[in-house]
Amino acid sequence: MTRKDAQGRRLCTATTNKGQPCRGPARKGATVCRKHGGSLPEVKAKAARNVRDAIGDLVDPVLAAFGVMLEDPKTPAAVKVSIGNSILDRAGYKPVIRVEGVPALAVLEAWKEDLEAEKLTSSADV
Repeated sequence: MTRKDAQGRRLCTATTNKGQPCRGPARKGATVCRKHGGSLPEVKAKAARNVRDAIGDLVDPVLAAFGVMLEDPKTPAAVKVSIGNSILDRAGYKPVIRVEGVPALAVLEAWKEDLEAEKLTSSADV
């Protein structure tokens, strides 16, 4: 049986020097806290694999549930858009960000011209 703290986090399975169970939270995907080896590279690597495996097991059911919701005519359009955004976002597609107003290159060129004009003015004063 897995011990959990008041916040529902899984607790470390190691024991203290006094033989009492450790009260530290176990690293995500691991069974021990950082004091009992949770910071070791091999423990971190295995914990990351455990988390990836757990998430991987959820992908197909989540996508299936999304598919059902997308095909259901009762699902509000806003929910369908949110589902689509979530899927596309996690697949690596990001929205295009457009900056309106003065193009960035023109701003940089104007700034460069101002700096050069300042240098010419200051060198002429010397």
